[in-house]
Amino acid sequence: MEGNSQIDDETVNEYRTRFKRSLSICLKVFSEDVFVNPVAEKKKKGLVHYDLVMTTVGELSDGIITNYGDKIKEAYAELCGSEEFKKTLGGGLQDKSRVLKRKAKWSELLEAAINVKS
Repeated sequence: MEGNSQIDDETVNEYRTRFKRSLSICLKVFSEDVFVNPVAEKKKKGLVHYDLVMTTVGELSDGIITNYGDKIKEAYAELCGSEEFKKTLGGGLQDKSRVLKRKAKWSELLEAAINVKS
C-alpha cells in the first residue's frame, strides 16, 4: 500500500483501466450473480466472491469468456456449493489458510472449465 501511495498518473490510469476491464468481464460472465454465492438462497454480494473472481475471471481473455463463460459460471456454482468451500467461510474469512484453500479449489475448477475439450 505504501509503495502505491507514490505512483504517477499514468500508473493510476493503467490500474483504473485494468480494474474496469476486470469488472466488465465479471459482469459479462456472472451478470446478476456477480460477487455473490449463486447457489445461496439469499443473494448477497461478498468480499470473498469479489476476491476470487476479479483476480481470476477478470483477467481472462475475451475469447475464453466467449467460449467458456457458461462453463466458468457452472464451475463457480460448483465451488460455492461444495462442502470444502463452505468450511472456509466459517470463522475468520480472511485467515490466510482459508483464503489459500478457496483460491486453490477455485483455480482447479476454473482451469478445468476453460480447458474443456469439445
